[in-house]
Amino acid sequence: MIRGSFASALLAPLLAVMLAAPPAQAQAPAAAAADAAAPAQAVDPAVIQALKDMGAQLQSLKRFGVSVELSGERVLVDGQKLQHTATADLDVVRPNRLFVLMSSARSTRELSFDGKTVTLYTPAQKYYSSAEFSGSIGEVIDGLKTRFDVEVPLSDLFLWGTDLAPLDGIESAMNAGQDIIGDDLCDHYAFRQG
Repeated sequence: MIRGSFASALLAPLLAVMLAAPPAQAQAPAAAAADAAAPAQAVDPAVIQALKDMGAQLQSLKRFGVSVELSGERVLVDGQKLQHTATADLDVVRPNRLFVLMSSARSTRELSFDGKTVTLYTPAQKYYSSAEFSGSIGEVIDGLKTRFDVEVPLSDLFLWGTDLAPLDGIESAMNAGQDIIGDDLCDHYAFRQG
């Protein structure tokens, strides 16, 4: 799951469908509503190709680093929403070296993989846990989730461009225009996974 914008609606195609629809009196009300609500194309093949191209580029990198600011929310039993933020820094050396530093107001955790062993360390408590692993970084990330229910931030970066990429689970893929990241003008894509 590339973390970023996930579209909950396709506004532009919806407007195009609504403007192109025949007059309402020529249709039954239920049929008119169904036509107006249907997106023109939920999964744009050009956007999927852009995702594949990005994945191929990522897979070609032998060494890279990623820093990200994350935000999320938790909904309490009474409906109250609590927002939280965190940061994650990943240093990657392919095929089998990874260091992740995850920090939030509540904790700091380090995860490292040296090609043979994965170690999870929490400096404040001075606790660590290690497990033997082999394989690629993507295989280790999958094994951590399967065996220990440990999720690595931005784990999708290690799946796109491989046979493990969850392309079948994409329900919506659209080009959301352009946006500025840092000083660079970038294409903005939005995806929703089922």
